[in-house]
Amino acid sequence: MGLRIRNALRRVGCTVFLLEGGGKIPFTASIQPAIRLQSHDAGPMGIGRRKRAVLYAACNEVTKRMAEGSRVRGTGAVYRVLQTETLYLAGREMYIWAALEKETGSEGDGA
Repeated sequence: MGLRIRNALRRVGCTVFLLEGGGKIPFTASIQPAIRLQSHDAGPMGIGRRKRAVLYAACNEVTKRMAEGSRVRGTGAVYRVLQTETLYLAGREMYIWAALEKETGSEGDGA
């Protein structure tokens, strides 16, 4: 099960970069727009939360370095990490998700 989860994350992801110390460290992740599902004006798929996204990635040495305040470049923008959490299955690290906020003026800063 764990291998399937990690392989699925690699298939749907693309190369993004952890920006650290003047350099950039590549890793594979999926960055998706964050949605708010509970709102009187939300449709069946929710409504977009401006400038917010969620990152999903396999747990590895690079993704474990992400923390609040880290910066990630990918999908045409630079994001600041607001929160991260590691998910476990049967006591083993499976994947990491991170709440992201798009930095102002970062459009077009593609990976």
